Amino acid sequence: MSREFDFIKDLTKDREIWKIAVRVVDTLTVIGTNGFPHVEMVIVDSKGDRVQAITCHKEFEHWKEFVVYNNVYVLHNCHVYDNDAGFKTCESPYKVVFDSGTKFMKDDSITNIHPHHFRFKSFKEVQDGKFKINILYEIIGVLHEVVKTQTAASGKKPCTNLILANESGDMVDVTLWEAFSTQLQNFISGRKEKGPIFLILTHAQCKLGDNGRPTFCNNGQDHDF
Repeated sequence: MSREFDFIKDLTKDREIWKIAVRVVDTLTVIGTNGFPHVEMVIVDSKGDRVQAITCHKEFEHWKEFVVYNNVYVLHNCHVYDNDAGFKTCESPYKVVFDSGTKFMKDDSITNIHPHHFRFKSFKEVQDGKFKINILYEIIGVLHEVVKTQTAASGKKPCTNLILANESGDMVDVTLWEAFSTQLQNFISGRKEKGPIFLILTHAQCKLGDNGRPTFCNNGQDHDF
C-alpha cells in the first residue's frame, strides 16, 4: 500500500524520508559560492505552502532540463535545513536540499495543486516598513512617473528610477539596472499606443534608498510591461 503524502508544513530537520506532491512555481539558475551553477526552485503543495528547493551543481544539466515551471512532481527524500540563503524566494524558515537519495518524479495524475499565482507584495505594507531586505518579492503597479534615466552612453550602467502606483493610490519607488533599465526605456520610446503601462516585477529586493524611502530594485528578476 502506498504511503500517504506529507506536506510542506510537516518539514522538520530531523527527517530525511519524505513523500510530498508539489508544483514548481519558480525556477532559478544560481551561481554558488563554489563558482558553479545549480538549479533552485520554489515548490508549492496542495495546501498552498511553499519552500525553496536546491539541487546539486554536479547534476546541473539534468535538473536544468528536467525541472519545468508549473509541472507537478512527487518529491521523495531530501535534507531539510534552515533557510540561511542571502536572498530568499519564499518566507519558509526551511529549505530542502536534494542529494543522491532524492527522487523527483513528474506526475500528471495529481490535479489538486493549483497553478502558480502571483503573491504581490502590498504597497501599503512596504510604506509601513513591513518588508525584509533578504526576501525577493513580486510586485505589480502602473507606471506613475519616470523620475530619472541614465543610459550606457553616459559611460555608466543604465539605470531607471521610477514610481509605481496601485489602484488605491499607494506608491513605491523602483530602480531598474542595466538590461532591465534598457528594456523599459526602449519599450517606452518605441511605444505607439496610449494608455497606462503596467509593470510586474519578480525577484525584486526591497531596501531603503538614499532618500530614506523603501525602494524595490531588480535582483536578476523577470519583468513584464
